[in-house]
Amino acid sequence: MPPSLVIIEGYKIRRHYDEQAETWHFSIIDIIQAHPEVRLPGCWELLETIEEQAEK
Repeated sequence: MPPSLVIIEGYKIRRHYDEQAETWHFSIIDIIQAHPEVRLPGCWELLETIEEQAEK
C-alpha cells in the first residue's frame, strides 16, 4: 500500500499502514511541523538529517 496523507487541523501528515502489524506509522517530521510548541533546540535539524539518510 503506498503512503497516504491525512489532513489534521489543516496540516498534511504523511502516513503508512503496516498491514502485517495492523498499525499506522506517521511522519514525525510532519507532526513536529504541525505543532511548533513541541520544538526543541536542534530537534528540527536532527530530524531532517535522519530523514535525508533514510532516503538514501
